[in-house]
Amino acid sequence: MTCEATSDELKVSITTGLGDRTLEHVFSVEVAQERRNVEGWPEVMVAGVIMPEGDPAVWACDRFGGAISAVTQAAREYSEWGDIAAPGSDVTEAKNMWVDYPETAEAIACIGSS
Repeated sequence: MTCEATSDELKVSITTGLGDRTLEHVFSVEVAQERRNVEGWPEVMVAGVIMPEGDPAVWACDRFGGAISAVTQAAREYSEWGDIAAPGSDVTEAKNMWVDYPETAEAIACIGSS
């Protein structure tokens, strides 16, 4: 498992979608090339703890916060990057696939190691 520091730029981009909530214990895990789409996305899974709820959450992102998609239930529920895609759409199917990526579990494990 390789827990990487998340850039301030990416943290701000994700936090912007949390309204009055904050994000703590934020880590990134690079997504293996073979699991990225033809455009090379997502580059990283970013995990953090949404406060004050205390819920761990994961987002699929590029490294700079230009593209963010909620992966886990907490990320979908508490952030503007939530599940706005129509059921059965390509985006919904991708989110359902990303939740089972090993990088998603690794990113959540990074939170526990902080």
